[in-house]
Amino acid sequence: MRLTEKVMLMCVLLCLSECATNERASCVGWLPIYLERQDLDVISSNPNLARDLLKHNKQGEDMCGWQDGKKRK
Repeated sequence: MRLTEKVMLMCVLLCLSECATNERASCVGWLPIYLERQDLDVISSNPNLARDLLKHNKQGEDMCGWQDGKKRK
C-alpha cells in the first residue's frame, strides 16, 4: 500500500471514529443548575431565563440521566 493510500485510509477511519458518541464523555462537563433563594428574584423578573434553565435541566435528564439532582449510573 502506498503512502497516499495509507493517509487516505487514516483520514477515513478518523472521520468515522468521530461519528461515534460516548454518552458518559458527552455529559462530563455539564451539571444540573440548582437555584438558591436569591436566584428567585432574578428569575421571576426574567421569564426567558427561567425557561432556559428548565430546558437545560430537562435536556440533562433526557441525555445524561440526571434524576432528582443526582446522576444515574
